[in-house]
Amino acid sequence: MINKNYLLYPKLNHELLLKSIFLEKEKAITAWNNWRDNADFNNLDKASFMLLPLLYKKLGQLRIDDINILKMKGIHRSTWYNNNTIFHSISKIIEIFNINGIQTILIKGTALAYYYYEDIGLRPTGDIDILIWQEDLHQAIGLLQKAGWYKKKYTHTFDSLSNSNIPLKNAIAFNNSIGQGLDLHWYLLPECCNSDMEDTLWERAKEVTFYEIPTKILSSSDLLFHACIQANRYEKNYTPIRYLADIITLLNTDYSNLNWHHIIASAIKQQMILPVRNVLNYLNHELCPSIPLAILNDINIRKAGKIDIISNKVRSRPSILGSLSRYWVNYLYYSFSVSKKLNLLDFIGFFKYMKLIWGLKYTWQVPLTMFLKFINRLLNIYRVKTSHVFYTNID
Repeated sequence: MINKNYLLYPKLNHELLLKSIFLEKEKAITAWNNWRDNADFNNLDKASFMLLPLLYKKLGQLRIDDINILKMKGIHRSTWYNNNTIFHSISKIIEIFNINGIQTILIKGTALAYYYYEDIGLRPTGDIDILIWQEDLHQAIGLLQKAGWYKKKYTHTFDSLSNSNIPLKNAIAFNNSIGQGLDLHWYLLPECCNSDMEDTLWERAKEVTFYEIPTKILSSSDLLFHACIQANRYEKNYTPIRYLADIITLLNTDYSNLNWHHIIASAIKQQMILPVRNVLNYLNHELCPSIPLAILNDINIRKAGKIDIISNKVRSRPSILGSLSRYWVNYLYYSFSVSKKLNLLDFIGFFKYMKLIWGLKYTWQVPLTMFLKFINRLLNIYRVKTSHVFYTNID
């Protein structure tokens, strides 16, 4: 029961790459041969490139030699080195937070690469993701600034955050002098701000030592739920295959500890049935038939609400409005959590929300800023079509 209108299906070459890595023996070899015949190692897309360390490991298990094996070995080694550098920075942050009484949970790629992959060279991590309690946010920001981290462009100004508007956002982005990125979360998902989801996340989080520093990591069930949502997010020039690889890795390494009923309950409570349903059905059909049939039947008979349907359409496809449509969905989730009503025409509330997102002084500046950003986006689209140069969306 796969809804092709909503799931960001991997392209054929991406699916073959996933099958080369995760299927068994003959099926993996067949997929590898088909992928290799059409792959240009000198011009791989970013999504495929990120899976090369896993492919290198799989080819070694299958005792397959290839002209590009040394290149893949180098990518694996480079990933291992980069992750070590990032993890060293993480340990310093956690240590500073621990000294000052701030609890932390490692989430997303950080937790996956460190704890669930066989070695840290198999899963590239682009930045650092740490979850803290909301009440510790201001103190944590001050400590990070003292440690040399500064606010990333196009995020909140620190002074604009207050107890009244913090629930509208889920994270702040930082950079340091060597170019590393840090996302400091007080909510796991941008759609799930102002919810009690974080209480259960903290209860289920697993205590670990990270480079001899005590902290916690997100439970495998919550990591899997989160990866299902991420696998349904559209990103320009990107695909969801890295998240599909994460989910299969969780299934392969921590299957006995996965709480499927909790995953389904989270999808229902957070009104995200569709992304979880689509991912689980796709994986069960194509790559990983170990998902319990009872769980698939359960998620397939669940009725998705209106906000679930709207958000999944917006989340899983490109929009001429850029990130504005994504912000609109986040606001719908937030306003629904407060009023328990879905009001698609609450423009005043949405403008106040965007005033905070863009760090504006007055609400009347929001429609003008929207217009200017829309024009800028159209100009970028025009430049791409005329010059074939990739321009990022600067929302």
